Amino acid sequence: MKKKSILILERGRVVQPSFVGCHPSKHHQDPQIIKAQNWIETHSSHAVCIDDLASFVGMGLRNFKRRFKNATGDSPLVYVQKLRMESAKTMLEKNQPESKILPAWWDMMISVFSGKCLPDMSA
Repeated sequence: MKKKSILILERGRVVQPSFVGCHPSKHHQDPQIIKAQNWIETHSSHAVCIDDLASFVGMGLRNFKRRFKNATGDSPLVYVQKLRMESAKTMLEKNQPESKILPAWWDMMISVFSGKCLPDMSA
């Protein structure tokens, strides 16, 4: 287990500059996608249903996915996964107990197979 930890994180450091993080770009001109990004960032630890998110910003699912990808460079699903990965990395940096990190990590990995809705990670 220790070798795996070393590959993910260098303990004792305040920040992990050698590891790439997720810093969502909002440097685009699509206000509906920015609204969606803000909602995702606020609720990324809870269940995120892409259909509901598209409705929230007043778009059909196909159009929402296309515009989201054009604006951010990622699909909504990948965007949420990156935010959750960054959250897990931050928890490791802050030496959170593994009992708190692992359930969130597991839910994120399972979400790859979940289709349109990502599971709630707030537990």
